[in-house]
Amino acid sequence: TRLTQENIIASGGLIREGSTEYLVRTLNEFRDVEEIASLPVVRRGEGTIRVRDIAKVQRTHAEREVVSRIDGREAVEIAIYREAGANIVEVADSVKRRLFGTPEQRAHARKLQEQSRGQPRGLRESWEDRRKTDFLAWQLRKSSRIEELSDQSTFIRAAVDDVRQAALLGALLAVAVIWIFLRRLSATFIIATAIPISVVVTFAPMFLLDVSLNIMSLGGLAPSWCWSRSPAAARRATTCGTPPCAGCRRWPAPSPPPP
Repeated sequence: TRLTQENIIASGGLIREGSTEYLVRTLNEFRDVEEIASLPVVRRGEGTIRVRDIAKVQRTHAEREVVSRIDGREAVEIAIYREAGANIVEVADSVKRRLFGTPEQRAHARKLQEQSRGQPRGLRESWEDRRKTDFLAWQLRKSSRIEELSDQSTFIRAAVDDVRQAALLGALLAVAVIWIFLRRLSATFIIATAIPISVVVTFAPMFLLDVSLNIMSLGGLAPSWCWSRSPAAARRATTCGTPPCAGCRRWPAPSPPPP
């Protein structure tokens, strides 16, 4: 249509100046309603028919294609995305604090709400009360209600909790297996000490290099490699001084032949 042909942004190519390239664009968007009304549609003899001559031009809202409802009532849905490289858990926590406040702020807001029920004109908030209730859910409580629909950080928290539980369970099982098969307190103590040291050695460089826990970093961690080989390492480290040893029932290595 005529409006589509006039309301465009087209690429005009490149302009090179030395080693610098400039992108050229043709900006031909409508800036206000008057420009749309003054757009010529067709020329008849000496006269020009414009949009205002055949239509009424006014500012209005766009046609709605999606309607969001909560509890049967229309709602405005706002999606917040993180920037590239940002920690999704930290972004979710900061958004929740700004929307719903901290636990202390929510407790103070409930206290103020209970105090204002017996006053017909409401409770006059002091500067200290306003500072403690500086979050959107309280400030917009009279005109709107804010609810959380989805939070992608819950999946990451669940994955981290699963890794933590698997690590603790694996460590306990590794120590139990070593004690059951070796029956040596020293070997069990060595492996039980090596497991937390291996965890610290694994996560300390990640903390120093500011590497966040995500799917790639969690997949690259393999603490079970150390735990699964702990019994073999402890068995090799177990040596005897005199033949035969009642603890491990092994003979010492034969002495080298005389020269």
